[in-house]
Parts: sequence; structure tokens; C-alpha cells
Amino acid sequence: MRLLARREHAVGELQQKLVSRGYPSSEVTAALQQLQQQGLLSDRRFTETYVHYRVQRGDGPLKLRRELELRGVSANIFEPQLEQVDWSAVLLQHWQRRFSTPASNYREWARQARHLQSRGFSSEQIRCHMPARIERAVEDE
Repeated sequence: MRLLARREHAVGELQQKLVSRGYPSSEVTAALQQLQQQGLLSDRRFTETYVHYRVQRGDGPLKLRRELELRGVSANIFEPQLEQVDWSAVLLQHWQRRFSTPASNYREWARQARHLQSRGFSSEQIRCHMPARIERAVEDE
């Protein structure tokens, strides 16, 4: 219960933590099912909270998918949440917060693009949604 009091957890994530602490797997599974029935543990609620928090930090969809899968959340639960996000706005907002000035040459543009890729944005999203003035700097070279 202390783990749940701090923050939302995914069922798979909580199961891994408890089993790694030495609790029997069968007891952990039974306890988690009971918590789900009581509404105290929900992958859907965890996903909503997690996606909102990570989007505010500027993380992209590829990174979020990978992290949610690692936490044991089903794609049926997290895909609808990810589809609701305006990723172009998230990318642009993160770019403005991180760089604020357009790239003056291709090398700078590539550095900015690599950073956005490391945040979980695809190459296509970066090419399509990076500010036009950056693309003009690339075309000039």
C-alpha cells in the first residue's frame, strides 16, 4: 500500500517490484487482482497520469511506447492515450524550450534533430514539424 500511496503504478510494474522484494508470485498476483477490483490499482489511470507527465516534459511517442511496454502496460490501454496527443505541438514546444533560436547551418540542424530523436520523436515527425526557418537554414547549404 505504501507504494501506491506515493504514485500510480502499472500492474506489471508493481508485480515486478513486489516479486523482486521476495514476495511469492502467487500471493502478489492475488493481491494485485484484489486491488484492481477495489479500484485502487488501474493501468488505465496510470497510463493517463504517466502520459500527461511525460508529454509535459517533452517526451515523444516512441519513448513513451517503449517505457509503457517495459512497465507491462498493454498496447490496448496506452495507444488510445497516445493518439489523443498533438505530437507536433509537443515537439515544437520542446524545441522552443530547449533551443529557442533556429539553426544557422546544417550541422546545428542535425544536432537539434538528434536531440529530438533522443526524446522519442520519429525522423518523419522531426522533418515535418520542426520550424520552417530551421529547414530553410538546411536548404541554404
